[in-house]
Amino acid sequence: MDLTSLTLLVEIIDAGNLSQAARKLKMTRANVSYHLNQLEKSVGVQLVRRTTRRVEPTEVGLRLVEHGRNIQNEVLAARETITTLGQGLQGRVGLSVPSGYGQMVMSDWLIEFKR
Repeated sequence: MDLTSLTLLVEIIDAGNLSQAARKLKMTRANVSYHLNQLEKSVGVQLVRRTTRRVEPTEVGLRLVEHGRNIQNEVLAARETITTLGQGLQGRVGLSVPSGYGQMVMSDWLIEFKR
């Protein structure tokens, strides 16, 4: 089981059927079905009940979908954190002031700014 498999399961349950999930994931229906079967084999239990028109999560499938959504939310939060931190101001600042003013006034300000 990996993040891709969990994402696939969440999409299948959200879509309600394999065809809609396949469209959203830009995959074939057969490919979605194959990956779902592989996931079910890897965890050793049935995760969805299939009918001719719909898929419904089993109790285990429903719990796994909840975990999948939580993991997706954590991944999104991590990406937002990285993006936010990456957009912080960086660089050098150059100042020209008379030496007396720099020593008497600016030194305390610059020490505080550096923190």
